[in-house]
Amino acid sequence: MKKHSICTFSLCFLLLCMIFFALIGCEKNEVSYELLHDKSEISNIYLVPVDSIDAENVTCDLDNSIEITNVDEFVSELNKLTFYRHMFGDPESDYSDTAVYILYSNGDREFIHHQVQNCIKNGEIICRRLICWKASFDNFLRICNEISEK
Repeated sequence: MKKHSICTFSLCFLLLCMIFFALIGCEKNEVSYELLHDKSEISNIYLVPVDSIDAENVTCDLDNSIEITNVDEFVSELNKLTFYRHMFGDPESDYSDTAVYILYSNGDREFIHHQVQNCIKNGEIICRRLICWKASFDNFLRICNEISEK
């Protein structure tokens, strides 16, 4: 086999491997959001302004919040959202100004935003790197507002 043929074959093989690994990396990127605990353990759900959240301690000021009392409807709408595992770079700079804040009966808590989700589980902070399209998340927040008014 000529040296030229070996180089061409090697280059084609390398290119095919790169395409294969790129496609494998994209396969499981789309996920549904999983709550920290079962919905039966939720004690309160609030829509809160993002600037009222202390992300490091997963706490917030509830003065300007809206409470959602229908947990089943809330979870049903949350399950319709598609999140993606954030792999590279910084998320988009355009962000929703409202987040969801969930309190559980055991004291755990989490907030869900379209760019980041922080939780406190058994006193330990968990940061999830999931992102959701802002338009989809804002529509979800609009539906949550409607749920809270029922």
